[in-house]
Amino acid sequence: MNHFDTEEITLICLYNAGSRLDTVDELKNMMQYLMFDETDLKTLSEQVIQKLAQMSDAEFDQLLADIAPDFIPWE
Repeated sequence: MNHFDTEEITLICLYNAGSRLDTVDELKNMMQYLMFDETDLKTLSEQVIQKLAQMSDAEFDQLLADIAPDFIPWE
């Protein structure tokens, strides 16, 4: 499984939409609103999207269970 650093996990928690693909969509949507000088956030978002693309849905679900077991925003 891909390893996420603290900043990447924070971004996943902020833009978690309940599924891996929906979270990727939320990140891509957010990136449309970045200002030209927000290059660090753009780079971080691209890294997270790439890692999420390489995961399975089951791995994503396990990641969420590991990082935030009591936080389920879609329920």
